[in-house]
Amino acid sequence: MSESRLREAEETPRAATPLAAVLFVALLAVVIRGALHGGGLGEVLRDMVAQPWGLATLVDLYVGFFLFAGWVAHRERSLPRTALWTIATMGLGNLIPCLYVLRAARSARGSGARFWHGVEA
Repeated sequence: MSESRLREAEETPRAATPLAAVLFVALLAVVIRGALHGGGLGEVLRDMVAQPWGLATLVDLYVGFFLFAGWVAHRERSLPRTALWTIATMGLGNLIPCLYVLRAARSARGSGARFWHGVEA
């Protein structure tokens, strides 16, 4: 791997931490606003699925969830932990991946390889 690619890989956890934190706070604010002012989730989902773009958006969201689950499985190498992160993501949305990125960055201690591949990297 070239020196510039190695340096870039090492910088990943530092860049990921503030980004994930900002996205978490922004998403949490939107979710709270939706919960307080948006009506029932079941009704909203029925309306979304009835619209072609609404259905496409939900499929896109869940494809992203499964891609995230693949990364978690690769990093964790534990079926119970992978299942917990995946189920939490599917139930609570992208708040969970934001938390996972923060956790991964903290446990990587500055190592891009550990950020992407887990403690065993």
